Amino acid sequence: LKDETPPLATLPDEDVVTIAKEILQNIYTKEWSEAGQWSALEANLYKLSGSAAANSVAAGKLVMSTALTDYLRTFIDATEYKLGKDTGVKEPELLSKKRSVGDDLVYGPVNVSSTLPGNTFEVWTSSSANMKIKEKDNEKSSSEAGKVAVVLGAGNQSFLTIIDVFDNVLRHRRPVILKHHPLRAWLAAPYAMILDPLIKRGYFSQCEDVSVEVTKMLLSHPSVKHVHITGSFGTAKAVEDILQKANPAFSSAKVQS
Repeated sequence: LKDETPPLATLPDEDVVTIAKEILQNIYTKEWSEAGQWSALEANLYKLSGSAAANSVAAGKLVMSTALTDYLRTFIDATEYKLGKDTGVKEPELLSKKRSVGDDLVYGPVNVSSTLPGNTFEVWTSSSANMKIKEKDNEKSSSEAGKVAVVLGAGNQSFLTIIDVFDNVLRHRRPVILKHHPLRAWLAAPYAMILDPLIKRGYFSQCEDVSVEVTKMLLSHPSVKHVHITGSFGTAKAVEDILQKANPAFSSAKVQS
């Protein structure tokens, strides 16, 4: 991943949108929903059988597909709007619903997902916070070239981990090594089909959970710049300790960020 060409951190927005569209096309056209029988294995994980297992298989595929397409469409629409908002590109719904509350700007509310009718969200921002985020993003683009992110797979939902991959690769421009959760190692098969545009470019790789010691070696590698976790506070503290030992020059605040 470290030798990916061209470096992900240097890609223009147009190229990243192209990658996102290729991934979206894979979701529409490839047989990832049957790869490795992952949804049946998920039902087994939940100890379901009969009609309950069949319902779980169907629901798992629907939730995975909807969550991934929602994320990718949102990313593509927002980035294309940023690139071409002066040429008639439609403004994303979230940005179109803007209002001022005191010194803050509030965007929304909009629906969370088509699978969660009636659930909405809104985003509150301040001008000072926006400036800090912009400055931080500019610093990251120059400092993260040649570095990778490690995503530690989530154990509770099959779609969460691949969303974490999307967010790191597409939004933050970090190549990703994914270590699957031991309860969901079978996700490697559908992920490989969906994420083939990243794999062939050298921006994504995945591995199984082998042991705690191997995970420590992975997290301690000098090429690792960022670790993304979906898990408990105890897991987060354990990862922070590993990173602090591997990077003694970093402050505690630097490691926690």
